[in-house]
Amino acid sequence: MKKSNYLMSVLCCMATLLPVGELTAADSQLITFNISVVAGSCTMTSSKKAITINDSTFSANPGNWGLLASSSLSISLSSCSGSTSGLTVGPVLTLSLAPGTTTLASSNNKLFRDSKSTSTGFGIGIYKTATTSAGETNLVPNNGTIALGSNGVSWSSLQKTYTYAVGVLCASNCTSIVPTGGSLSASVIFTFTYK
Repeated sequence: MKKSNYLMSVLCCMATLLPVGELTAADSQLITFNISVVAGSCTMTSSKKAITINDSTFSANPGNWGLLASSSLSISLSSCSGSTSGLTVGPVLTLSLAPGTTTLASSNNKLFRDSKSTSTGFGIGIYKTATTSAGETNLVPNNGTIALGSNGVSWSSLQKTYTYAVGVLCASNCTSIVPTGGSLSASVIFTFTYK
């Protein structure tokens, strides 16, 4: 019992020997933010297209990542102006989903459909190019980007129409599910940035 009291007395004395500043004081640190604010933008317009699938095409199971139908989407940039000083990436379009649209399961976030769609097993995909030849690897995922040029490209050279393929596809599990017909729609947002 005496040994325990002795140990408590030693610990108590050691605690009182610690400098008060180490227990309560905190160092301060100056943080400097360096941000480049670049004035520049383009006016963006797009075409809206409907993709029509006839009954015979729709009833055929296209297989994993099979393409049922395709169309095209045009995005035009005009009135582009700004500075490229301090930019490090270049101009890009970023694709994001509008409210009410989600990604199709087993599609690696690359096929989209909204909550009103009545078909099952299919989604709408947007390609990074005007053709569908590269397959699934060429689809733009949700929050993915499409490069419009390299860093330093002039604003005036961006003023043109860009064409991208749009397709109706099955995802990676298309051979194990039974797709059903019905409506299919999706809404996406393209945001232009030059960063």
